[in-house]
Amino acid sequence: IMPSELANWAQFIGAVSVVASFIFLVQRISQNTAMMRIGSASDRLQREFDIALPMIQSREIAELWVKADQEFDQLDAIDQERMMVYERRAIALWHHVFVLRERKLFADSEWHEAKWMIRHFGQRQANRAAWSIVKGAFEKPFQEFVDEQISLADQKKQPDL
Repeated sequence: IMPSELANWAQFIGAVSVVASFIFLVQRISQNTAMMRIGSASDRLQREFDIALPMIQSREIAELWVKADQEFDQLDAIDQERMMVYERRAIALWHHVFVLRERKLFADSEWHEAKWMIRHFGQRQANRAAWSIVKGAFEKPFQEFVDEQISLADQKKQPDL
């Protein structure tokens, strides 16, 4: 075998190795992304459970949460503050979901549900009070997104003309 033939074979083997390494790398990135999506979905479920747990465990909290929906102004200052802190947890969850979506780690089906949740729970008086206080702590794209979802919810509440 001539030296030029050996050099050609070496180049060929080198090229095959590069292609194989690239395929392996793409596969690993895909697996890592899938694992991150699973982890983010699991984290979201845990956060939702943590928000709901106090209402499941305490009738007092559940009654307060229901009253804060439409009669927030009738609550005393302490209960208003309790409900705004509680609603702040939901807003933090929304932000978490928003960031995951921006990073392409959130499935379309989950995103559809998340937007529905923001529209639905964003109508609550306690949630709006909390949003008015904490809104400035979040980056502009998230502020605009939440405001848009709340606006869409308000439009759906209007009677059809």
